[in-house]
Amino acid sequence: MPELPEVETVVRSLKPKIQNKIIKSVNVYWTKTLSTHTANSLSKTIQNKIISSISRRGKYIILQIGNSFLVIHLRMTGKLIYQNSSETQSSHLRLKINFKDNSELHFTDIRKFGRIEFHNNLNFLNEKLGIEPFSNQLTAGYLYQKLCKRNGPIKSILLNQSIIAGIGNIYADEILWKIRVHPQKPANQLDIQKLTKLISATQIILQKAINSMGTTIINFSFDKESYGNYGSQLKVFNKNGENCIRCSDIIIKTKCAGRGTYYCPTCQTM
Repeated sequence: MPELPEVETVVRSLKPKIQNKIIKSVNVYWTKTLSTHTANSLSKTIQNKIISSISRRGKYIILQIGNSFLVIHLRMTGKLIYQNSSETQSSHLRLKINFKDNSELHFTDIRKFGRIEFHNNLNFLNEKLGIEPFSNQLTAGYLYQKLCKRNGPIKSILLNQSIIAGIGNIYADEILWKIRVHPQKPANQLDIQKLTKLISATQIILQKAINSMGTTIINFSFDKESYGNYGSQLKVFNKNGENCIRCSDIIIKTKCAGRGTYYCPTCQTM
Protein backbone atom coordinates (compact mmCIF):
# COMPACT_ATOMS: atom_id res chain seq x y z
CA MET A 1 0.00 0.00 0.00
CA PRO A 2 1.40 3.45 -0.86
CA GLU A 3 2.57 5.32 2.23
CA LEU A 4 3.06 9.04 2.81
CA PRO A 5 6.07 9.50 0.46
CA GLU A 6 4.33 7.68 -2.39
CA VAL A 7 1.07 9.58 -1.94
CA GLU A 8 2.96 12.88 -1.72
CA THR A 9 4.75 11.94 -4.94
CA VAL A 10 1.43 11.36 -6.70
CA VAL A 11 0.10 14.71 -5.45
CA ARG A 12 3.18 16.60 -6.64
CA SER A 13 3.09 14.85 -10.00
CA LEU A 14 -0.58 15.63 -10.63
CA LYS A 15 -0.71 19.18 -9.29
CA PRO A 16 0.62 20.98 -12.39
CA LYS A 17 -1.52 18.78 -14.62
CA ILE A 18 -4.99 18.98 -13.04
CA GLN A 19 -5.09 22.04 -10.81
CA ASN A 20 -7.49 24.64 -12.24
CA LYS A 21 -8.98 22.14 -14.68
CA ILE A 22 -12.74 22.42 -15.32
CA ILE A 23 -14.67 19.18 -14.86
CA LYS A 24 -17.04 18.08 -17.61
CA SER A 25 -18.28 14.74 -16.27
CA VAL A 26 -17.47 11.58 -14.33
CA ASN A 27 -17.64 7.94 -15.44
CA VAL A 28 -17.60 5.05 -12.99
CA TYR A 29 -16.70 1.54 -14.18
CA TRP A 30 -16.62 -0.24 -10.81
CA THR A 31 -19.47 0.95 -8.60
CA LYS A 32 -17.79 0.12 -5.27
CA THR A 33 -14.94 2.50 -6.07
CA LEU A 34 -17.23 5.48 -5.43
CA SER A 35 -18.53 4.93 -1.93
CA THR A 36 -20.63 8.04 -1.24
CA HIS A 37 -22.43 8.85 -4.50
CA THR A 38 -23.66 7.33 -7.71
CA ALA A 39 -21.74 8.26 -10.81
CA ASN A 40 -24.66 10.32 -12.08
CA SER A 41 -25.15 12.30 -8.86
CA LEU A 42 -21.44 13.03 -8.48
CA SER A 43 -21.14 14.06 -12.12
CA LYS A 44 -24.05 16.50 -11.75
CA THR A 45 -22.64 17.87 -8.49
CA ILE A 46 -19.16 18.67 -9.78
CA GLN A 47 -19.95 19.44 -13.42
CA ASN A 48 -18.44 22.76 -14.59
CA LYS A 49 -16.54 23.13 -11.31
CA ILE A 50 -12.81 23.70 -10.99
CA ILE A 51 -10.25 21.60 -9.17
CA SER A 52 -8.82 24.42 -7.09
CA SER A 53 -6.20 22.36 -5.25
CA ILE A 54 -4.76 18.90 -4.76
CA SER A 55 -3.21 17.95 -1.44
CA ARG A 56 -2.46 15.06 0.90
CA ARG A 57 -3.63 14.11 4.40
CA GLY A 58 -1.98 10.96 5.71
CA LYS A 59 -2.29 8.42 2.91
CA TYR A 60 -5.30 10.18 1.34
CA ILE A 61 -5.30 12.37 -1.77
CA ILE A 62 -7.66 15.33 -1.61
CA LEU A 63 -9.04 17.24 -4.59
CA GLN A 64 -10.79 20.44 -3.61
CA ILE A 65 -13.69 21.10 -5.96
CA GLY A 66 -15.50 24.31 -5.15
CA ASN A 67 -16.20 24.15 -1.42
CA SER A 68 -16.23 20.34 -1.36
CA PHE A 69 -13.67 17.58 -1.51
CA LEU A 70 -13.04 14.43 -3.50
CA VAL A 71 -11.05 12.14 -1.19
CA ILE A 72 -9.08 9.27 -2.73
CA HIS A 73 -7.49 6.31 -0.97
CA LEU A 74 -5.29 4.29 -3.32
CA ARG A 75 -5.13 1.25 -1.02
CA MET A 76 -2.96 -1.51 -2.49
CA THR A 77 -2.97 -1.03 -6.27
CA GLY A 78 -4.85 2.19 -6.98
CA LYS A 79 -3.26 4.66 -9.40
CA LEU A 80 -4.18 8.11 -10.69
CA ILE A 81 -3.17 8.70 -14.29
CA TYR A 82 -3.54 11.91 -16.26
CA GLN A 83 -3.88 11.54 -20.01
CA ASN A 84 -5.59 12.80 -23.14
CA SER A 85 -8.91 11.32 -24.22
CA SER A 86 -7.36 9.91 -27.38
CA GLU A 87 -5.02 7.61 -25.44
CA THR A 88 -5.78 3.97 -24.73
CA GLN A 89 -7.66 3.22 -21.52
CA SER A 90 -6.44 0.63 -19.05
CA SER A 91 -8.50 -2.55 -18.63
CA HIS A 92 -8.34 -1.81 -14.89
CA LEU A 93 -10.00 1.61 -15.19
CA ARG A 94 -12.47 2.08 -12.31
CA LEU A 95 -13.33 5.80 -12.48
CA LYS A 96 -12.64 8.63 -14.90
CA ILE A 97 -12.93 12.40 -14.53
CA ASN A 98 -13.36 14.10 -17.88
CA PHE A 99 -12.15 17.68 -18.21
CA LYS A 100 -13.46 20.28 -20.62
CA ASP A 101 -10.18 20.45 -22.51
CA ASN A 102 -10.55 16.72 -23.38
CA SER A 103 -7.92 15.58 -20.93
CA GLU A 104 -8.81 12.97 -18.31
CA LEU A 105 -7.88 11.75 -14.86
CA HIS A 106 -8.09 7.97 -14.61
CA PHE A 107 -8.31 5.95 -11.41
CA THR A 108 -7.10 2.44 -12.16
CA ASP A 109 -7.04 -0.34 -9.60
CA ILE A 110 -6.13 -3.95 -10.33
CA ARG A 111 -7.37 -5.37 -7.01
CA LYS A 112 -10.37 -3.02 -6.65
CA PHE A 113 -9.63 -2.06 -3.02
CA GLY A 114 -9.22 1.67 -3.67
CA ARG A 115 -12.02 4.02 -2.68
CA ILE A 116 -13.16 7.51 -3.66
CA GLU A 117 -15.52 9.63 -1.54
CA PHE A 118 -17.08 13.07 -1.94
CA HIS A 119 -17.63 15.25 1.13
CA ASN A 120 -18.65 18.81 1.96
CA ASN A 121 -15.83 19.09 4.51
CA LEU A 122 -12.85 17.13 5.84
CA ASN A 123 -14.09 16.68 9.39
CA PHE A 124 -14.46 12.92 8.98
CA LEU A 125 -10.85 12.63 7.87
CA ASN A 126 -9.39 14.83 10.58
CA GLU A 127 -11.33 12.87 13.20
CA LYS A 128 -9.83 9.55 12.11
CA LEU A 129 -6.26 10.68 11.41
CA GLY A 130 -3.57 11.71 13.85
CA ILE A 131 -0.85 14.34 13.51
CA GLU A 132 1.13 14.67 10.30
CA PRO A 133 4.79 13.59 10.65
CA PHE A 134 6.15 17.01 9.66
CA SER A 135 3.79 18.97 11.89
CA ASN A 136 5.16 21.02 14.78
CA GLN A 137 2.45 19.35 16.86
CA LEU A 138 4.29 16.05 16.65
CA THR A 139 6.39 16.23 19.81
CA ALA A 140 7.88 13.73 22.23
CA GLY A 141 5.38 14.96 24.80
CA TYR A 142 2.47 14.20 22.49
CA LEU A 143 3.77 10.69 21.80
CA TYR A 144 4.52 10.01 25.45
CA GLN A 145 0.95 10.93 26.34
CA LYS A 146 -0.39 8.61 23.62
CA LEU A 147 1.96 5.73 24.46
CA CYS A 148 2.26 5.77 28.25
CA LYS A 149 -0.66 3.38 28.75
CA ARG A 150 -0.06 1.21 25.69
CA ASN A 151 1.98 -1.95 26.16
CA GLY A 152 1.51 -3.20 22.61
CA PRO A 153 4.47 -3.26 20.20
CA ILE A 154 5.89 0.07 19.11
CA LYS A 155 5.52 -0.94 15.47
CA SER A 156 1.74 -1.14 15.88
CA ILE A 157 1.83 2.46 17.13
CA LEU A 158 3.68 3.63 14.04
CA LEU A 159 1.07 1.89 11.88
CA ASN A 160 -1.80 3.43 13.85
CA GLN A 161 -3.06 6.24 11.61
CA SER A 162 -4.97 7.85 14.48
CA ILE A 163 -1.66 8.66 16.23
CA ILE A 164 0.68 9.56 13.36
CA ALA A 165 -0.78 9.78 9.86
CA GLY A 166 0.97 8.36 6.84
CA ILE A 167 3.46 5.75 8.08
CA GLY A 168 3.07 2.20 6.80
CA ASN A 169 4.98 -1.06 6.91
CA ILE A 170 8.09 -0.11 4.97
CA TYR A 171 8.91 3.12 6.76
CA ALA A 172 7.98 1.77 10.22
CA ASP A 173 10.71 -0.86 9.86
CA GLU A 174 13.20 1.70 8.58
CA ILE A 175 12.45 4.14 11.42
CA LEU A 176 12.84 1.49 14.12
CA TRP A 177 16.10 0.23 12.64
CA LYS A 178 17.48 3.76 12.58
CA ILE A 179 16.76 4.36 16.28
CA ARG A 180 17.82 0.80 17.30
CA VAL A 181 14.44 -0.25 18.71
CA HIS A 182 12.99 -3.74 18.37
CA PRO A 183 9.62 -3.62 16.56
CA GLN A 184 7.99 -5.66 19.34
CA LYS A 185 9.24 -3.47 22.17
CA PRO A 186 6.29 -2.33 24.31
CA ALA A 187 5.39 1.20 23.29
CA ASN A 188 5.16 2.47 26.87
CA GLN A 189 8.81 1.56 27.48
CA LEU A 190 10.12 4.29 25.19
CA ASP A 191 11.22 7.33 27.16
CA ILE A 192 11.16 10.97 26.06
CA GLN A 193 14.71 10.79 24.72
CA LYS A 194 13.95 7.78 22.54
CA LEU A 195 10.66 9.30 21.35
CA THR A 196 12.55 12.44 20.34
CA LYS A 197 14.87 10.26 18.25
CA LEU A 198 11.86 8.46 16.78
CA ILE A 199 10.34 11.73 15.57
CA SER A 200 13.64 12.87 14.08
CA ALA A 201 14.17 9.54 12.31
CA THR A 202 10.60 9.61 10.99
CA GLN A 203 11.05 13.05 9.47
CA ILE A 204 14.48 12.31 8.02
CA ILE A 205 13.46 9.01 6.42
CA LEU A 206 10.14 10.25 5.04
CA GLN A 207 11.76 13.37 3.59
CA LYS A 208 14.47 11.33 1.89
CA ALA A 209 11.82 9.01 0.50
CA ILE A 210 9.81 11.97 -0.80
CA ASN A 211 12.95 13.35 -2.43
CA SER A 212 13.40 9.95 -4.12
CA MET A 213 9.75 9.88 -5.23
CA GLY A 214 8.84 7.04 -2.92
CA THR A 215 9.62 3.33 -2.83
CA THR A 216 8.65 0.91 -5.57
CA ILE A 217 8.87 -2.74 -4.56
CA ILE A 218 5.90 -4.29 -6.37
CA ASN A 219 3.02 -2.05 -7.38
CA PHE A 220 3.75 1.63 -6.86
CA SER A 221 4.14 3.87 -9.89
CA PHE A 222 3.05 7.38 -10.78
CA ASP A 223 2.72 9.59 -13.84
CA LYS A 224 1.95 6.54 -16.01
CA GLU A 225 5.11 4.43 -15.61
CA SER A 226 7.45 6.37 -13.31
CA TYR A 227 8.76 4.56 -10.26
CA GLY A 228 10.06 5.47 -6.83
CA ASN A 229 13.81 5.31 -6.23
CA TYR A 230 14.03 5.00 -2.45
CA GLY A 231 14.25 1.20 -2.56
CA SER A 232 18.01 1.39 -3.05
CA GLN A 233 18.31 3.32 0.24
CA LEU A 234 16.35 0.88 2.40
CA LYS A 235 18.44 -0.40 5.30
CA VAL A 236 16.33 -3.26 6.67
CA PHE A 237 12.96 -3.67 4.94
CA ASN A 238 12.89 -6.65 2.55
CA LYS A 239 16.46 -7.57 3.57
CA ASN A 240 15.74 -10.94 5.17
CA GLY A 241 18.92 -13.05 5.35
CA GLU A 242 21.19 -10.17 4.39
CA ASN A 243 23.90 -8.63 6.56
CA CYS A 244 22.96 -5.53 8.55
CA ILE A 245 25.02 -2.66 7.14
CA ARG A 246 25.61 -1.36 10.66
CA CYS A 247 26.74 -4.46 12.57
CA SER A 248 26.89 -7.26 9.94
CA ASP A 249 24.46 -9.53 11.81
CA ILE A 250 21.78 -11.24 9.72
CA ILE A 251 18.49 -9.38 9.18
CA ILE A 252 15.50 -11.41 10.37
CA LYS A 253 11.95 -11.40 9.06
CA THR A 254 9.17 -11.97 11.56
CA LYS A 255 5.55 -10.94 12.01
CA CYS A 256 4.55 -7.95 14.11
CA ALA A 257 1.25 -6.06 14.19
CA GLY A 258 0.04 -8.54 11.59
CA ARG A 259 2.66 -7.44 9.07
CA GLY A 260 5.87 -8.92 7.72
CA THR A 261 8.56 -7.16 9.74
CA TYR A 262 12.31 -6.87 9.28
CA TYR A 263 14.84 -6.10 12.02
CA CYS A 264 18.43 -6.65 13.11
CA PRO A 265 18.64 -8.83 16.28
CA THR A 266 21.87 -7.15 17.36
CA CYS A 267 21.11 -3.50 16.64
CA GLN A 268 17.47 -3.69 17.72
CA THR A 269 17.13 -5.24 21.16
CA MET A 270 14.05 -5.44 23.36
